Amino acid sequence: DTDEISSAERPLGRTYFQRAGRELQAAQAASAAPQPAAQQEQHQIPPHIPPAAPLF
Repeated sequence: DTDEISSAERPLGRTYFQRAGRELQAAQAASAAPQPAAQQEQHQIPPHIPPAAPLF
């Protein structure tokens, strides 16, 4: 029984990790696409603020 359970858990774990890996890659790709646009907007919004202004 123990051997059957362990052998059955391995492929399930592989498919689960493959799914999680694919979803994680998809999420990273989806979040990486809008990031440059958001960064550009953030840089374009405060152009009047001098970058060398002291923070304190």
